[in-house]
Parts: sequence; C-alpha cells; structure tokens
Amino acid sequence: MNKLVDKRVHINLYPFKRSPFMLEAFEVAAREQGWSDTDVTLVINQTKELSLDQKYDVLLRYTSHFGEDSKVIQEDVVFMLHHLGCYTHYLCTKPIASWDEYDFSNYHSLKRKATSSVKRVFGLFSDSVEECDKYIVYSPPSKYYETHEEALEAVPVGQEVNIKIYALWIQQ
Repeated sequence: MNKLVDKRVHINLYPFKRSPFMLEAFEVAAREQGWSDTDVTLVINQTKELSLDQKYDVLLRYTSHFGEDSKVIQEDVVFMLHHLGCYTHYLCTKPIASWDEYDFSNYHSLKRKATSSVKRVFGLFSDSVEECDKYIVYSPPSKYYETHEEALEAVPVGQEVNIKIYALWIQQ
C-alpha cells in the first residue's frame, strides 16, 4: 500500500497498537500538527476494512518518533558506521539526498545501536580549528551543548567571528 500523503506525525503509536482509539489518537495528533482535513481523511480511509494490526502498520508509515527528523549529515553517518565496525555498509557511500524510507529506517536503527555508548554534542572552538581537526585539538571545549541552538546562544556577543561550532561524538 502506497503512502497517499507525504507528511509525518510525531506520535508514538505503540500504546495504541491494539486499541480501537488508535485512529482517533493519530487523527488528533495530525490535526494538532497542522494536517488538513483532506490529508487526515486520506490516511484514515486507507485503513478502512483492515484489522487493527494492519491499521497500525499503515499508520506507522505516517509517523515519526521524536529525534528522527533531526538533520542527517554524511559525516555523522560515516562516523557512526565506523564506530559500529560497519566500514563497508552501503550507507557510508550512498548520498543522503537519494535515501528512501528504508534507508532512513536502517540509519535510525543503527543510530540507536551506536548511540547507546556515544552521544552527539556541539562544542565551541576557536576560529583557527578546522573541522577535520576537531578531535585532535590540544584544548578541547570545556563545555558541550546538546543542540546547535544552545551552542549558538553560548557564543559571547562580539565573538561570533572568532568562534566555530562543530558537532562531535563523545563517549558517554
């Protein structure tokens, strides 16, 4: 069955897996997140005449878990796969722009496995540090930030041109 709407709802459907309220929970979440009546109706109609398990499978293709929509960059993919010892994994060389739903699903599964021991953070570096050298500097950042936005807020006023922000993977 094809996806009729190219959108995703941020919701964890698992608690509703065998519940008659599954469609209602999906519909409420979709409307709260700005879906039109037409889009919601198209998805709901796609589940008519299906068992609860089949409805769950259809709705699952229209959902995303929190954190799944964060921007994926090739450097992070390669680092994560090398951390897992998957040096020849096809995602190492496949351009992210050509990934399909299967590739993203595969990436997120591997990411959950990899991030059980490492964590992505952001650090402030002097403007003399290049991104390729961020792991081998003599004085690493004294503080790490969970998001790029938090790191931006921490840059002192007037020092914006002297500071670079890089994403790092650190052991937990």
